[in-house]
Amino acid sequence: MDINKIKAGDKDEWDGLVEAYADIINGTVFRIVNNKETALDICQETFLRAFKRIRSFMGNTEKEFLRYLFTAARNQALNEIKKRK
Repeated sequence: MDINKIKAGDKDEWDGLVEAYADIINGTVFRIVNNKETALDICQETFLRAFKRIRSFMGNTEKEFLRYLFTAARNQALNEIKKRK
């Protein structure tokens, strides 16, 4: 996966990223929210937000982008837990 290609608008690279990491991110979120549908919604929202913000992402490596994705997903999951209380 090439972050710079994704930033340039390469849809195939983006699709590859989503395919490679969606299940992992969804599993991480599920362990936080303990609800399958909510986890799927948060996972989808995480990728949507990342797609909208990819051009402003300052990193250039897959590792940096994955750290960003996991942090965003975790934060959204924790916000969902706060809403429930």
